[in-house]
Amino acid sequence: MSRIFQYMSARVVMPHVLHVAPVDPRRATGLTARVYAELEADFGMLAPPVILHSPSPLVMAAAWALLRETLLVPGVLTRAQKEAVALEVSQKNRCPYCVDVHRASLGGLVGVSAVELAMSSPHDASVTSPLNPVVRSLRAIAAGRQELTTLSPTAVAELLGVAVAFEYLNRMVNVFLTDSPLPTDKAPARWTARLIMGSLAKRTPAVGGSFGDHGDTALPPDLQWAEASPHIAAALAGAVGAFERAGHRSVPQEVRGLVEQLVTTSTLSHTWAGSGHLDGAISDLPADLRDVATFALLTAVASYRVPDALVKRIKAHGLADHALVDLAAWATFAAARRVYQLPGN
Repeated sequence: MSRIFQYMSARVVMPHVLHVAPVDPRRATGLTARVYAELEADFGMLAPPVILHSPSPLVMAAAWALLRETLLVPGVLTRAQKEAVALEVSQKNRCPYCVDVHRASLGGLVGVSAVELAMSSPHDASVTSPLNPVVRSLRAIAAGRQELTTLSPTAVAELLGVAVAFEYLNRMVNVFLTDSPLPTDKAPARWTARLIMGSLAKRTPAVGGSFGDHGDTALPPDLQWAEASPHIAAALAGAVGAFERAGHRSVPQEVRGLVEQLVTTSTLSHTWAGSGHLDGAISDLPADLRDVATFALLTAVASYRVPDALVKRIKAHGLADHALVDLAAWATFAAARRVYQLPGN
């Protein structure tokens, strides 16, 4: 990396990260340095949603592979269509950081008016925006109405790949990043952001350059829809393997069991997290695990509700930065991968 880039990253990007100390790019070594270098080459900057994972390098590599192969690598869907999916998911998950970034990227690619029209009227037949089919299809699949989509299996794999990536990243960003990377609501700043993000979004990295190989993990049944796009399937399988290892490394067995049971057998929602169900769910755990379980469940279900005081209590009990990232990543992906289910998965 150039010295100018290292300086800019350390002074501008690093302060976005909360609760953990990201690895300074000027001191990065090994896998961390390799991921940072690829981020610079393919994304155009050290993206804070990726570097927040840097205390746990293998988890960061998996998160980067997931983002790169779903959003950045060209496919059947255009980059603008993928950005529309990222924006749709980020709005649903109440992630102001990601909403601002992907609204700026999409505005830089197709213009502000086209973004507003497509995102507000995806079912309006009079609106001919190419963004409409993907937004409409994503909403149909989320509602269990897959038959309403007209997309090909490959396009569905790309659509859901981006959606799952941002179901994951939104949750991590809500916990570990500041509310927005854009410093002001003034029009010139927004125009500049669209110009920069739109330009960065025009990069087209090649398939499979990322560090997403984390063993021979098979694609699980709930993610079989990704098989129509081999590079997305590989990134997801790598993520499954990396996050499972992180969970076994850093998450107490009782907490893993509780979270797995709830995300696979219950209908969890933002409302569930705030209606007393969470307190009931953790009541049978030992007292010293309840804060960790609360953090894991809130991060998985309603990440915008994770209070700073809870994170501070967990860290005060000796949870290191790498273990905090492992805990959040494992719980987040356990929930994110199950948001969009197709018949037979």
